[in-house]
Amino acid sequence: MNFLKYIVKLFSIIQKEIPVTHNKCHVCDGTGAYDIYTDCLTCNGKGLISKMEYNRMIEEGEI
Repeated sequence: MNFLKYIVKLFSIIQKEIPVTHNKCHVCDGTGAYDIYTDCLTCNGKGLISKMEYNRMIEEGEI
């Protein structure tokens, strides 16, 4: 059973720990995928957005 949990954890898309300097992407919800075939264009497929970029998006009304 532990082996199965290890495999699921290994192939998990979402990062478990978000660095202090970043926020989870609001478009892809941290997965990095916009849909099945394309990466999220907001975070470039990383699943994270820097806090500076996030605050800029809020100020400009993009979010």
